[in-house]
Amino acid sequence: DAEVSAIATSEKSVFVGGRFDTINDQKAPRLAEITSEGKIVDFVYPPQETNVVNALVVANVRLFVGGDFVFYLPFNDTDYYTRSQLASFKVLHDRTDANRDRLVSRLDLEWPDLTGGDIKSLAVQGNRVFIGGSFTQINGENRKHAAAFEITSDSKTKLLPWNPDIGGYSVKALAVADEAIYAGGEFNTIGP
Repeated sequence: DAEVSAIATSEKSVFVGGRFDTINDQKAPRLAEITSEGKIVDFVYPPQETNVVNALVVANVRLFVGGDFVFYLPFNDTDYYTRSQLASFKVLHDRTDANRDRLVSRLDLEWPDLTGGDIKSLAVQGNRVFIGGSFTQINGENRKHAAAFEITSDSKTKLLPWNPDIGGYSVKALAVADEAIYAGGEFNTIGP
């Protein structure tokens, strides 16, 4: 019923993100998994009208999600976990897992607060996650439009010192190859 702006695949699923509310008349606001059996699993409750998912990447048995959103994921009848701009979920390949449809059980990693804008692009290399967008700060540290995190061995996220200091509006595309990071978008300078 509205745009799909990101698609990622795993061994047995397709993940879609965007501004939609339903898929095949089934409620699935902004982010959904379509399993190889055709089952649609939604991730977000309740939907926020302004939410949008801009970027998806599957790597290291995780689904990384970036955009302009606040996701509310219930863990009991009255309380929610929240994730803003950046979230990750475990990708399950075992179709017999009893918790498969308990999406809160698949919520993975806590991410720091981003301010000044949204995430428009993601790239993953090994245990490093690169983000691009219109944001300007992460946890109060200047990171204009691009930043990198390390996922530590104890499944924590750590902001890396990499700071290309991109001048302009936004990084809309990222790619990583070997030790090079490529960025595209609406900007005119990189570095001091």
